[in-house]
Amino acid sequence: MLKRWGWGVACGAVLVLGACSSATAPQFERIETALFHESLDVDLEAMTRTDSGLYYQDLVVGDGALAEPGSQVTVAYLVRYRSGATLDSGEISFEIDMDQVIAGFNEGVRGMRVGGERKLVIPPQLAYFRRGSEGILIFDVELLAVE
Repeated sequence: MLKRWGWGVACGAVLVLGACSSATAPQFERIETALFHESLDVDLEAMTRTDSGLYYQDLVVGDGALAEPGSQVTVAYLVRYRSGATLDSGEISFEIDMDQVIAGFNEGVRGMRVGGERKLVIPPQLAYFRRGSEGILIFDVELLAVE
């Protein structure tokens, strides 16, 4: 079961929109050819790929309220790089489809039900658009509440 992480100094900072402009378009790493640390338990073949390039897998299907456009949701999350290194963890509340978090996180939470747990593999184009970073982000998410 996914643990509820405590508030960190940068709680939620990783989720806020962080697009950077650049004179040249960044060359993004492809998820399909990326290597993932074994501790992440990423199995792309077992995951669902969306048209945008996001991969997700329901680890626990919740039976509570549905996270749908316009819903205010609260989630616990752990985000790591594909190397296995932790980037951030905490709880955050946001409104689905209101551009309050990175696109891949928003898309990955949409459609979950309270009590559900999901693994997301978010490609760089749905995250930060920064060159020089590891690019691909792996989230473990638990939907705690929907208002």
